[in-house]
Amino acid sequence: MSQNRQQASKGSELVADVRSEDENKDLDEFCESVEIEEITLEQWSSCHKNLDLQFPVFVSAFQLEQAQSITVRLSRTIRKNTPSGRTEKREKIEHTFELKALHRDRNVLVLKGRGDQCDDSVGDLIVIIRIKDET
Repeated sequence: MSQNRQQASKGSELVADVRSEDENKDLDEFCESVEIEEITLEQWSSCHKNLDLQFPVFVSAFQLEQAQSITVRLSRTIRKNTPSGRTEKREKIEHTFELKALHRDRNVLVLKGRGDQCDDSVGDLIVIIRIKDET
């Protein structure tokens, strides 16, 4: 059996690890570049909650046909943990979307890095277009 083919026992079954030498080399290089940050569970959980903002936008079929764009206005939370304590502020966000491409119900638009922020972690703004009936 070659060195690249290692087997590990997992319960009653064997799992084979079959990687090429290049894959092993790439994995080793990646592992060497990883740094470990020691933090408490409380610190981790305070900053690594879901930072994505989901925002539904309701429009009618008539609005989709007549309007050229729609503007979304909301605010996001920015938290910073510093040695002197924790700060939190609100930042207003405004973004205009072209409606001509949004012809399906539940169309999802993702704005990377525009969600809530905690220290260096930033979520995304997820806008969900909902087409409502005009009854």
